Amino acid sequence: MQRTLSAHMLFLGGLLLVYPGASVSAKGLPWSPAQATGEPNSLRADDLQTAWATLAEDKGAEWLKLEYKTPVEVKAIRIYENFNPGAVSKVTGFDKEGKEVLIWEGTEPPKQAPTVFEVSPSSRVVSQSIKIYLDTARVKGWNEIDAVQLVGSDGSTQWATQASASSSYASNSRHYGLRQSLSVSDDQPAWSPTQATGEPNSLQAGDLQTAWATLAQDKGAEWLKLEYKTPVEVKAIRIYENFNPGAVSKVTGFDKEGKEVLIWEGTEPPKQAPTVFEVSPSSRVVSQSIKIYLDTARVKGWNEIDAVQLVGSDGSTQWATQASASSSYAERAGNRIVREISWETLPPAVVKTVPQAGSTEVDPGLKEISVTFSKDMLTDRMWAVVQISQEMFPKIGKGIHYLDDRRTCVIPVDLEPGKTYVMWFNRGRYNSFRDTENNPAVPYLLVFKTKSK
Repeated sequence: MQRTLSAHMLFLGGLLLVYPGASVSAKGLPWSPAQATGEPNSLRADDLQTAWATLAEDKGAEWLKLEYKTPVEVKAIRIYENFNPGAVSKVTGFDKEGKEVLIWEGTEPPKQAPTVFEVSPSSRVVSQSIKIYLDTARVKGWNEIDAVQLVGSDGSTQWATQASASSSYASNSRHYGLRQSLSVSDDQPAWSPTQATGEPNSLQAGDLQTAWATLAQDKGAEWLKLEYKTPVEVKAIRIYENFNPGAVSKVTGFDKEGKEVLIWEGTEPPKQAPTVFEVSPSSRVVSQSIKIYLDTARVKGWNEIDAVQLVGSDGSTQWATQASASSSYAERAGNRIVREISWETLPPAVVKTVPQAGSTEVDPGLKEISVTFSKDMLTDRMWAVVQISQEMFPKIGKGIHYLDDRRTCVIPVDLEPGKTYVMWFNRGRYNSFRDTENNPAVPYLLVFKTKSK
């Protein structure tokens, strides 16, 4: 579901800031493929919501496909990169029959962002559809693309009108301060197998009702079976895990006769959640039904799966349409209880701010506002500072970060003398300040006034 942000909202990492005229509604969700359409608008070196970013960093093969209004004989492709350039590995075009034709393949020279990487075909290519392949393991961090220009041999230039991608960070809802698709219904109870259908929507590291969880933890053998719309030759299975990954022990497919065929078996390397575990078959497997086996005794705690993507050898990708499982936590108490109240499940609260709320003699030379919470927090660009008045909101600088205590978030600011400042830490649906169990912090209003000169 697309969310339209107001004309004055801008998300910078996890921070909700407000600037005049900033909007992401025209191109779609932040970091989505649609952000790579149109002219460049992310022309500084930074992690910007107005560019396309993959769901995960440093994972390897990804792609971005762009459509243009008019087919032309390709003279050049210009790729505008604003963050960690150097990951492009191949560029192709599609002819009028839909056949993929190579334009360029090789190693992109590393450059400082922002930059424009230009490639040209060695033979004649006529196309209005361009596909850019990345090896995101080549350059550390998210490799963001702002725009891609198609240059014709007739001197024409075009910007993309549509775009799609192997993945995008838009599906990670932490940047909106809420979980998109968090609601559960009678046909999709919390922690049920159906929570593993469709696209990922539980990409925070935490025990989330929008992912599948087994009835009991650490008991051993469990399985999740997923059905897809179209049978394909399997290139890869991507398992999106949001809580205690590392328990997958085997992945199989079922052929058209219903015979179970091995795709992968072994020990899943332990990683920090959220993560994507990808496996590939060693021989040809054609299937539209995938079964994932877990040994839940391998990794302590509930091992939750958010979604499973089926990747075809033809480059297609599918999300599951149906799912069943050996067990699920939805069975417990008719799905009408939450897990026990404990230190882990209770929300964090603000215990200290600098400056202190209510202060009226704050030094306008103060360069940092800090907020300290009662529990360890998620620190990977996870914050939500919300304004209620543009006039009373401070100018925010770069370098927002958590201290090593994992409880104190530091926000660089530029204050003015004799001015009242008002801001919320979390408010309503904007609640990206979260503890390590993914519980949103209790909203806190900070009001203070700086001294006059």
